[in-house]
Amino acid sequence: MKTIKYILAFLLMMAAASSAQATTFSYLKFTTTSGDTLAYSVEDLKITFANGYAYITNADGNSNLALINQANMYFSNGDQEPSTTLIGDVNLDGRVDASDIACVVQIIIGELPAGTFDERDDVNDDGSVDSNDIATLVTIISSSE
Repeated sequence: MKTIKYILAFLLMMAAASSAQATTFSYLKFTTTSGDTLAYSVEDLKITFANGYAYITNADGNSNLALINQANMYFSNGDQEPSTTLIGDVNLDGRVDASDIACVVQIIIGELPAGTFDERDDVNDDGSVDSNDIATLVTIISSSE
């Protein structure tokens, strides 16, 4: 019975990988060391890092930011705060890898109850733990290699 579950889980992962979709964001935000938030539209966004600065060009113009004054950089769709955990790190081991996929699969096939990993098991944040979360993890892992 366990072998069948693992085969089904593997097939589910492969099917999910073929339907992966990327998340799009509207803003690139920086939190400065003084606590201020700077937001830049991602429309026509280009960033170059050189000589301790981030040179930002987008549809609104050009900006230069001293990196030493920046505490955090993240993408956002509005007023949301940056995440303090690594997106996709379901088991909080500091990495996004196959072990995170295994955790989500265990929830999908019923070996672990939903919510075992708080909301981290809903990787794509659509309100359910399913093959789309596996697809999101596969996308994250493959884009980091």
